[in-house]
Amino acid sequence: MNKIINFSIDDCIEIFRDITINNYNSLFESDYFSFFKELHDKYDAKISLYSFVEYKEFNIKNTTDKFKKEFVNNSDWLKIGFHGFNENSRYNDKENIKKDYKLFIKYVKRFAGNLNIIDNFVRLHYFSGNLENILKIKKIGIKGLLTADDDRDNYYLKNNENIFLNKHNIYKDIKNEIFFIKTNLRIEKIENINETLKTIDINNNIIMFTHEQYLNDKNIRDKIIDIYEYSKETHKPDFINFVEDEFKDIKLDKIKKFIDCYIPITTCNFRCPYCYITQNNRWNDALPEFKYSAQYVRKALSKERLGGTCLLNMCGGGETLLPPYIIELLKELLEEGHYIWVITNGSLNKRFEEISKFPKNLLYRLAFKFSFHYLELKRLNKLEDYVKNIKLMQDSGASFSIEITPYDELIEYIDEIKEFSLKNFGALPHITVAREDNTDNKKILTKLSKQEYNKVWSQFNSKMFSFKLSTFLVKRKEYCYAGKWSYILDIGKGVLRQCYSNNLQQNIFENMKPIKIKSVGRKCLEPHCYNSHAFLTWGDIPRLKAPYYYEMRNRIQSDEKEWLNPYMKEFCSHKLKENNNKFNF
Repeated sequence: MNKIINFSIDDCIEIFRDITINNYNSLFESDYFSFFKELHDKYDAKISLYSFVEYKEFNIKNTTDKFKKEFVNNSDWLKIGFHGFNENSRYNDKENIKKDYKLFIKYVKRFAGNLNIIDNFVRLHYFSGNLENILKIKKIGIKGLLTADDDRDNYYLKNNENIFLNKHNIYKDIKNEIFFIKTNLRIEKIENINETLKTIDINNNIIMFTHEQYLNDKNIRDKIIDIYEYSKETHKPDFINFVEDEFKDIKLDKIKKFIDCYIPITTCNFRCPYCYITQNNRWNDALPEFKYSAQYVRKALSKERLGGTCLLNMCGGGETLLPPYIIELLKELLEEGHYIWVITNGSLNKRFEEISKFPKNLLYRLAFKFSFHYLELKRLNKLEDYVKNIKLMQDSGASFSIEITPYDELIEYIDEIKEFSLKNFGALPHITVAREDNTDNKKILTKLSKQEYNKVWSQFNSKMFSFKLSTFLVKRKEYCYAGKWSYILDIGKGVLRQCYSNNLQQNIFENMKPIKIKSVGRKCLEPHCYNSHAFLTWGDIPRLKAPYYYEMRNRIQSDEKEWLNPYMKEFCSHKLKENNNKFNF
């Protein structure tokens, strides 16, 4: 698939003064416009002129209209876009951007004939403008913004959004439907064009620009031609279709259902002493054979059947990613439009390499909870692989979280773990609360008192730990919507249940009948909600005040990156009650 090449010029004003004061018979007698037409005729270039309204004692309202017909006839490839009123425009405060933009449109329409020539993607002066001002020009027709060629802050974007943009070259503000495309080449900064050409990745788009003041420099023009020549077989100037394709699956979603999916694998490549697989000596169990194809499971879990976009939490009894089937399943369910979290020990390099090749729009909706089995990773000499796989997923665009299952034997290694984590993850892991499943009340897995346990593990400052511990051993008596808003699903058998211990169930794979399971209500059979970090944060008990799920998973790294990409963070910042009906009691 061809990538796109886009060329634009900032700080334009002299271009319009030139055609006004000179007695040209054609627009393309101008040295500026003849160069643009040369690029268009030879490379099918589409060019945007980002113009001030006034600059250097000239105002575009005075531009001659004698070339109106030529502007109209060439408006399919030659665009004029808003850059600001003048060189002092920043639009970060109360400047009247709406007035300035309307004047710009009025003046351009007068001398260029119609509005087809107006570029609805702009690069504002100094890449500045607060959300309030950007929304004002969006209402008048602006769809998106071109951003800086370096790592500076862009417009109103938050740190996590700006870092994501600079890494992945595109970003969509899904709340406000505003697109951002990163500029990656500033022509006047290129010292050696041959060295620059070697660094151009043909798998990435070329978004290049220069400033009007450099356009008369033959060296600058030669560099522009060299880039077009180098990329003519691999890049096309199809900017509008590119934007539509890149962002078609990225939209504001609110969760409809939370489904905790059990992957029926009971073997693992680890030997963690606190795990039931170790306790039951099931290391050598065979990989399961899955009765239902990934395509069939996708149909059974279609957005149409479930009522909307769901969060699917994939967790095996052993290592979730061991069966090759899981890769195909993940891709199918992501293509269906769901968001997915995968629980993994993070050691299977091949699986992560396969996943990293997923399309970007799928990776943005995928996240991994990397269980941090520190001592086992150390014993197997797998710590380096673990870190590498986490970084691969983050660099690919997926989200992640790192979580430790605390147990008493690990306490003496806490300082070592913290040092390793800060160095390699940029933040401390989250901490869960381990339980003893073979006890009636599923008590905490420790010999310490609850108070001592809290003191030891709270030093990780994990919101997950503090919330989960606060609800541990607390019997829930409120009305719970598990069974309506959330489910437990066996991916192998297709059996859907209300929750872990409740009786109502339905096999949703055997037939495609509507799902008819009732809420748990006030009849929960569990001694307490030991996975409150999921079910209660998503809001199965809406009257209970609980943090958001993203708070259970996210961390801000020392380099200001976040573990959750902006799309996953936004999705995990909602509650089930926003997209489901509550009963009236």
